[in-house]
Amino acid sequence: MDPDAFYRLAASLNDTDAMRRQITAALSTLQNSFKDAYFPALQEAAERQRISAMEHPPKEVTLLRALSAFADPQDRQRLEQLAGTWLRIHSMQNIGTLCRSLTQRNDLIAARSAEDTPQTSPLSAQAVQMAGVLLALTLWEQS
Repeated sequence: MDPDAFYRLAASLNDTDAMRRQITAALSTLQNSFKDAYFPALQEAAERQRISAMEHPPKEVTLLRALSAFADPQDRQRLEQLAGTWLRIHSMQNIGTLCRSLTQRNDLIAARSAEDTPQTSPLSAQAVQMAGVLLALTLWEQS
């Protein structure tokens, strides 16, 4: 290798500020790409889950809301906060149930694909778990 070319390579690698800027730009591009590709779907799924939880609250939330009607203003606020927390916990449980159900369905799809029957592609358990975690985090952030 030409010593001058090697020197220029070493000098460019020695410039940590330039390398830091390039890494920052690459990470920013990756972050924006992720936001564009996945964030709208996560927001939509979280909103659907939130609406479903509000329309079909667990009986404990219904009871807390009913009790809040008879409480003084300070206790009413506490009961509403408790009901909101319970609703989020219930939503997280629903997401966990959905993940388990989807994983079991995918196990069935994978078993069927071994039999050479027409099927849809099974999802990996890791993809299902990651979707569940991202949905739960998005839902929690919206609350």
